[in-house]
Amino acid sequence: MIQDENWETAVLEGSSRSSKTYSIIQYLIIKSLNEPGITVRAFREDGTTCNKTIVNDFKDIMRNQFGIWKGDNWNKQEKHYVFDNGSHFYFDGTQDISKLHGLTQDYAWLNEVMEIRHDAWTQIEIRTKRRAIMDFNPSITNHWVFSTVLTREKNILYNHSTYQDNPFLGDRQIAAIEALEPTPKNIRQGTANEWKWRVYGLGERAGREGRVYTNYRQTEFFPDPYLCRKYGYGLDFGFSGDPAALVECALFQNELYLRIPVYEKGLLTTKSPSKPSIPSLQGRFEEHGVKKHVQIIADSAKPESIAELSALGYNIVPCKKGPDSILNGINILQGLTMVVDRRSTELLQELENYTWKKDKSTDQWLDMPIDEYNHALDAVRYWGMRNLNAARVNSEMDMSKMPRQAIMSDPILF
Repeated sequence: MIQDENWETAVLEGSSRSSKTYSIIQYLIIKSLNEPGITVRAFREDGTTCNKTIVNDFKDIMRNQFGIWKGDNWNKQEKHYVFDNGSHFYFDGTQDISKLHGLTQDYAWLNEVMEIRHDAWTQIEIRTKRRAIMDFNPSITNHWVFSTVLTREKNILYNHSTYQDNPFLGDRQIAAIEALEPTPKNIRQGTANEWKWRVYGLGERAGREGRVYTNYRQTEFFPDPYLCRKYGYGLDFGFSGDPAALVECALFQNELYLRIPVYEKGLLTTKSPSKPSIPSLQGRFEEHGVKKHVQIIADSAKPESIAELSALGYNIVPCKKGPDSILNGINILQGLTMVVDRRSTELLQELENYTWKKDKSTDQWLDMPIDEYNHALDAVRYWGMRNLNAARVNSEMDMSKMPRQAIMSDPILF
């Protein structure tokens, strides 16, 4: 799958079980053995996920294929293996962009790169001395990999694979994948899924059926808040299972511009007095220049978090929820074109995967969305419900007519 030719970045796109991950790990282990003293870093968006996925695969290959695993060479806490020849193999997360600034490596691997933000890739790329490898299932059709990496004319190795390219799959695994194909038999059995078959069976990029929002496009432009009719943030709280999502929202020329400063798990609400280095929403607000007087519309389910941020001086208020508030909020957002910063990959991923529920007995879409892929979108919905009500927008004074100091001095820059 990976050949030693004249390339600097390899992009491996394919279906589930096409051996992308194993092939990459094998390649990087061989490099570590043959090039003493090098540093290899395997990146994943959520660092904690590494243990359950690529770390386990790395250990399995080292033990059972190469037979060279040494427990004393493994640092469990830092997820770091040292080879006898002085080569180092690290496993890191990309959620905290600031932690990438001090890292350098000879070889970088971005596993499941669809989940990784463009600004994280920028930091990784400029600190990688030799080669970078990225792999993914094409579960979305718009991503920075497609627009900024695969468009390069030189030094790119591209490979497409499917489960049929993996000779080591068992019959049961093959049957599970092929059960997704929309054949008459699979349709009768209820296992057929056109989107999953195209993505995980054929390894093709496919827009998901039943998407709640199709009214969006990408851009690299974000308007000056001073020129916007409405401007502020939506905030959806999260911690361990779900990320906290802060979305910058701007109504400009009748279109809703969106970008994500914060999308991260494990954030405290405020800085810990004894350990201020522990990631927190307060810390992220400060890092991204969130102005305290700019209004943040937050999930009302966390009044204690709202109170803590309010006590710090942030202009944060709870979203008002009521009967059918989810559908009402969706209807408001569907009435505008959403213009999404192309670097906000988490929001683009949610837009591609946020669908209506489906009645399995009738195969009909229901008038209620799934409760997944909606963290950033909920943040946008909270802000929209407060700011995009047609009557309110038409009756309130435009921000462009307000004194500049009443809005904010400068847009947030990434």
